[in-house]
Amino acid sequence: MGGGHPDEISTTDDTETESFKAFKCSQSLVISGGTFTVSSTDDALHANGDVTVNGGTFTIQTGDDGIHADGTVKITAGTITIKNSYEAIEGKNITVEGGKISMTASDDGFNVNDASGVLTINGGEVYIDADGDGMDSNGTIKMTGGTVYMDGPTNDGNGPIDYDKDFSITGGTLIAAGSSGMAQSPESGTHASILMYFTSSQAAQSTVTLKDSSGNVIATYTPSKQYASIVISTPKLKTGTTYTVYKNNTKVVSFTPSDTTTYVNESGITTKQGMGGRQGGGMGQKFR
Repeated sequence: MGGGHPDEISTTDDTETESFKAFKCSQSLVISGGTFTVSSTDDALHANGDVTVNGGTFTIQTGDDGIHADGTVKITAGTITIKNSYEAIEGKNITVEGGKISMTASDDGFNVNDASGVLTINGGEVYIDADGDGMDSNGTIKMTGGTVYMDGPTNDGNGPIDYDKDFSITGGTLIAAGSSGMAQSPESGTHASILMYFTSSQAAQSTVTLKDSSGNVIATYTPSKQYASIVISTPKLKTGTTYTVYKNNTKVVSFTPSDTTTYVNESGITTKQGMGGRQGGGMGQKFR
């Protein structure tokens, strides 16, 4: 599309709508405040350009995407609850700078659908419940801050994290549980990550805790679905230090990471398993 001003919404009024596409813009959509309850058959927020959310409270139920941009989706603030969707947030690029985001998707949570695209997490609080890939990028993923907690897929045809090029993490906390067949983890960055494989699926509500040699809790998470792998990445995790994984307070394994990414199973340090890195999802069929 050519130039021009974006379609901008800045309001404190309550808005409730039901249509194929709830908010549809031919250029770009900017929302800076307000309270929105959206129920739509197709995308809840849709723009042929970019979608920017600078504030507001959103409760979304949709048969397609919660937020979709043909360009970039950028979220700097606000509270976004996507109760159900096909893909929760989709765009050529996705950037999260702040806000509180909770999403449930029957397919992917985040979906960057372009090979040159980037999923960037610089801040904010994110929770993902996805039956497909939790974080899916046909390009790269970069995380510099914020928190991401994920209950990913239970089927091995998808993974909690799926990227084609690289996942660099230099800040923030990431915990992603799900199936193991396609599991991936960050592979570069400035603090350590682990990908723990279990020999069989673990029951939902089974708590995983990572402790250092002094018994200090480095990370803990209780997945809401069954899982066979879990990724833990936090600045507290250091190479050259011994850690122990517990499940429901029972010791599973101890290990000492020596690389940026350490792969662990119930016997100790292992090699990367699964396929990983498959082509991520593109844009699905859209209603008009």
